[in-house]
Amino acid sequence: MALDGVLQTGLWSEDTVAAYNTQQAAVCDKLGNSVDSYDDIYACGLVRFNHAGLAIVPLWRAMMEVSETEGELYSASMINAIVQKQGAAPRPTAP
Repeated sequence: MALDGVLQTGLWSEDTVAAYNTQQAAVCDKLGNSVDSYDDIYACGLVRFNHAGLAIVPLWRAMMEVSETEGELYSASMINAIVQKQGAAPRPTAP
């Protein structure tokens, strides 16, 4: 959500966001796509989010809805189910 915020407010350009995503993808690759530590969860989670193709706000809202209505904990399987159900929502670009 932070990346979307800095992009939408113009604090970062699309190129800066893309470079950050590239850097985090390299971290995830180095860590073997692990989710065993905070760095792994953050870097590899960002890579997984980027591959999902959903905009962050609709994804987050859907995650909260599933959690609140079904009591399900946030997980990769929850996100995968949401992505399959909703399909890709347009991702925002810089103003």
